[in-house]
Amino acid sequence: MKNKRFYKLGFTLIEIMIVIAIIGILAAMAMPSFKQSRDRAKQTKCFEFSALLSRTADLYAIEQKTHPKNVEDLKYLLSNERVPICPSAGVFRFIEKATWDDDGIKVECSIHGCSESTWGG
Repeated sequence: MKNKRFYKLGFTLIEIMIVIAIIGILAAMAMPSFKQSRDRAKQTKCFEFSALLSRTADLYAIEQKTHPKNVEDLKYLLSNERVPICPSAGVFRFIEKATWDDDGIKVECSIHGCSESTWGG
């Protein structure tokens, strides 16, 4: 009978499958956290854009002696004449004139909600 020698040269199939399963479980646990972080970042950016538009609308109202009708009216006051876009593809609009108050012009995103200017004309 021949003398057989067994050499362990690598990982077995079972060991590799266990490692892959553990990595898959860890990735599945981390994904919701990454999604929530991304969504929060988009919401924060949207509120920044909304506040910018609100302050710009106040400036427009001072210069033109009337409130802007839509967000596009503010182009000439913004850098590069570009109106900011919500990162979640929401649409910015002004709250109806009847709900404006003395605390500034309110801007609403169709996804994230309202922001208002901090200046109270």
